[in-house]
Amino acid sequence: MAPFMFAVKDDSVSTNTPSANQQQKMPQLQAAQCELWFPRLGECEAIDLRLICFPFAGGSAASFASWGAQLPTGVELRALQLPGRSRRMREPARHRIDELRGDILAAITPLLDRPCVLFGHSNGALLAYDLIHHLSATQRFWVRHFIVSAKPAPHVKSTLQRQHMNDAELLAELKRFGGTPPELLAHEELMALMLPMLRADFGLSENYGQNAGDRADHSTVLDCPASLWWGNNDECVSEDDVLAWQDYFSKPMQRQSFAGGHFYLQQSSQRVLSALNQILSQHLA
Repeated sequence: MAPFMFAVKDDSVSTNTPSANQQQKMPQLQAAQCELWFPRLGECEAIDLRLICFPFAGGSAASFASWGAQLPTGVELRALQLPGRSRRMREPARHRIDELRGDILAAITPLLDRPCVLFGHSNGALLAYDLIHHLSATQRFWVRHFIVSAKPAPHVKSTLQRQHMNDAELLAELKRFGGTPPELLAHEELMALMLPMLRADFGLSENYGQNAGDRADHSTVLDCPASLWWGNNDECVSEDDVLAWQDYFSKPMQRQSFAGGHFYLQQSSQRVLSALNQILSQHLA
């Protein structure tokens, strides 16, 4: 949902001032959009800090659901739910970040009333980075830490165009990435549903830098504290490509590698949670 806009005359009197009933419904509509794009994962009675996760290509909010019960007390877990998957399967997936930016910004706004830690894995790291760039200075104040996981810096472009691969080529790429059970890759009907969404997700990254508002260089750096995480056996993303993110931040970034490949989040799950909870606890103090 785009932000509400009201036309105003020269005498500052609105020509379409909402009724009292409409004004009452606005917070409800904003809350509904927030829940649609950033569903809550688990319960948190007293919210002191939010962890907002951005999933990898083909992922959904549910990819982070298992973290909910393992976070420190006072941390609410939210995750981005893009169109074209899960409860939003009937909606068309988007191929460019500029097609998503306005909706994501509007949806996350109600969550920026508390300090937040943003975590983006692979494709999700680029979405989170773009979001931070387009927050207002007041909104950006609430972003206390950004964790970039297993994603090359925005200017590092692969020669592979996965969004244009045929089915056999894309399935081979998914096998190389790991993280997808072989029985799912062999399920033809399921893959027929998944591959168009995956192509769109890969397009978000591969098309970045071609459209208005994209920040595919480090001409403007971010000053929020940030960390770089990667798998030490990742065949798809090199350590050097991840470390190139440092040019996009004014402060030295914390660096940490984990045992595993591109989906080290699964292979080193307990160590990942330990490192994550250490960062969260620092911002709860």
